[in-house]
Amino acid sequence: SAKRSMRSGWFGFTSSPWVFLLLVNLLLLFVGNTFFADSAAGYLGDHWHDSLRILASGLLLASYVSLVGLAVASFTSRRAFALGGYAALMLIPTFVGGSLVGDAGLDRHLQLIMLGRLPIAAARSLYSGEQNPEFALAGWWWWAASGVVMAISAGCLWWRYRRADA
Repeated sequence: SAKRSMRSGWFGFTSSPWVFLLLVNLLLLFVGNTFFADSAAGYLGDHWHDSLRILASGLLLASYVSLVGLAVASFTSRRAFALGGYAALMLIPTFVGGSLVGDAGLDRHLQLIMLGRLPIAAARSLYSGEQNPEFALAGWWWWAASGVVMAISAGCLWWRYRRADA
């Protein structure tokens, strides 16, 4: 229907700038590294899989931020309230989760309430690197939690605009 295509158009409209900011910049960095490597063919041969990681992480970050932002904004017509709600939703659970795990010494799985960190940690799990073993979780935890938050956000959008389909 027209309303359904309008909703999917809004998702595309809001995620496009994020895709550009997150994905294009990383791909430009990858191309620059290739260009300035001692051997461009050798660099591409050793790092071609990084382009797939860049694509996956950029799409995850853009989709996450767009869906959560649209879900929060769908419940108010005032931009300031939507912005404040989004900031609170991203920051407050992040501070609480960090305090519970880092300061109170509770189970490290409580990090999964850190909504602002979920997509960043999921994207970071695609790349090798050292992590503090006390706080490290397997990458699939971050991906699963990000997927749950995006599904809830999509569900909120559907619920909020379900009357428009009738």
